[in-house]
Amino acid sequence: MLNATRDLTLPSTVTGSWPRPSWFTEVLRGRPFKEALGDSRFREQYMDAVSCIVKEQEMAGLDIVTDGDSRFDLTVGGKSWFFYPIERLLGITGHVDRAAGAGWTTIKPGRILYEVMEAYQPAIAGERLRGGPLQYAALYKVAQRFSARPVKFGSISAQTMTKMITSKHYASDHELVLDAADIINAELREVAAAGCRVIQVEEPRHHIAAADGIPDSELQFLTDALNREIKGVDTEVWLHTCSRAASPAPDHRRRHHPGVCEHGRPRPAAAGEIPHGQEDRHRGSQSLHGRGGAARGGGRSHPTSARVRAARAAHSLQRLRLRA
Repeated sequence: MLNATRDLTLPSTVTGSWPRPSWFTEVLRGRPFKEALGDSRFREQYMDAVSCIVKEQEMAGLDIVTDGDSRFDLTVGGKSWFFYPIERLLGITGHVDRAAGAGWTTIKPGRILYEVMEAYQPAIAGERLRGGPLQYAALYKVAQRFSARPVKFGSISAQTMTKMITSKHYASDHELVLDAADIINAELREVAAAGCRVIQVEEPRHHIAAADGIPDSELQFLTDALNREIKGVDTEVWLHTCSRAASPAPDHRRRHHPGVCEHGRPRPAAAGEIPHGQEDRHRGSQSLHGRGGAARGGGRSHPTSARVRAARAAHSLQRLRLRA
């Protein structure tokens, strides 16, 4: 369903968060968005920030604008990308100190991964997850009032969000992911019903999981979970994946932790690889248009290198066709 790009030959937009104005110092601190709009200081700063961000994108000539992820708090290492939804879910009963957890003992203070893991404190699902005041539709509607151009709304995918949730309730990670997918699905349906012409689902885990060497059956599960997350979302849907997330990089951990990577000194590009710093992130976004059919995955299982598996997973994402 091409709600935003039907008549555009090469639509332009941005993928991630916009730089936060230095004067935008108020944050949500876990509050529901609509409740925070009753706080005069937050309301004034938030509205001004979104208005400025949208106008800057229009002045740059972008066809599709965003609110710059202005809902995110001033947090270390982009923590709010994970935790805006997590801290509003029902069923979260605590947090885990990951800084000194198993698998991270080789990382010392001063390394970016140490700082990130010390700050993140993954959540504990002590009960079954239920939807809380994520209020995605309200966030979209505030941004759209400032522009006649389509406003793209983006959200972390459920299967990546759950990598920052430790389960003490679910019998399997699959059950956790599927419940989270249902929660995000309900939010995205409301965003589409509010008139949003394009929704961006961020970081389905195919590329990262394939680089970890998981079997094809698990890749198929991720595809099924993604389809569950976007089922009935009646608008144009894009998938975004970071173009370098699946590339091999030095691993300073005793155990791999998907979804968190360390960006240090650039390494020389391998044959056929885009040099560091020259990736076109929007081109890395999987802007998937089409009608009829749902996301598909799987295939024969056979030994391959992590790079080949990652490439295959990325190619699989490019072939996804989303149900209209």
